Amino acid sequence: MDLSKSYAEATNRVAKKYSRPSINLWKDMQQVEKWESFFYDGLHFSKAGNDFVAKAIVKEIAASYPNLAVTPCSITQQYANSASSCPDLEQSGPYHDQIDHLNHKEAFTAKENSNKKQKTDEM
Repeated sequence: MDLSKSYAEATNRVAKKYSRPSINLWKDMQQVEKWESFFYDGLHFSKAGNDFVAKAIVKEIAASYPNLAVTPCSITQQYANSASSCPDLEQSGPYHDQIDHLNHKEAFTAKENSNKKQKTDEM
C-alpha cells in the first residue's frame, strides 16, 4: 500500500508542476469504508472499482474541462446515445441507437453525405 500511496503522490506532483488536473484515486478510495471491494485480486478493479473510477473521471472532467463534459441522456442516464450531448465534441459517427441493423451502411452514408453538404454550404 505504501508504494501505491507514493505513486499517487508523485503523480499529483507532476500534474501540479505542469498545471494539469489529477485524481488521487488512492486517497479517494481510502475514504470509503470497504475500499477493498474496488479490487477483485488486490490489483485489478472490480465492477465497483471501475464504477468508482469512472465517476471520479467524469467529475474531474466536469470540474477542469466543463466544455468537454458530456451530459447524459435524461431518460437512461447513459453517456453514449443520441440523447447525450457535449457542446465541444464533434460527433464522428452515428450512435448505436441511430443504426438500423438491417441497413447499417445507411447510417454511416447519411453522416458522410451530411458532412459533404455542410462543407459545400459553407463555401
